[in-house]
Amino acid sequence: QGFFGHLHGYGSTYYSYLFDRVLAERVWRVVFAAGADGKAVDRASGERLKENLLKWGGSRDAWRCLSDTLQDERLKEGDEKAMAIVGSWGIKDDHHA
Repeated sequence: QGFFGHLHGYGSTYYSYLFDRVLAERVWRVVFAAGADGKAVDRASGERLKENLLKWGGSRDAWRCLSDTLQDERLKEGDEKAMAIVGSWGIKDDHHA
């Protein structure tokens, strides 16, 4: 018996990774790079991430957590509009132009 799970599952895993990279990059730029006096690590930024995202674990809608963390109400519903917004961000770190 042969299995070809890697053929139908790989694409979704690969694109989920890229989606997560875009979200992580945006959180870094909005929450941490915008810290007090331009400092990436400051208590207020860490508290913002903890209170709006981390403390909820899986008990709250992820889109709502993201919306609150980034202070962007357009993301709250997690609908097609929110996906288009996230898609427009792309990956803009030092390794991807």
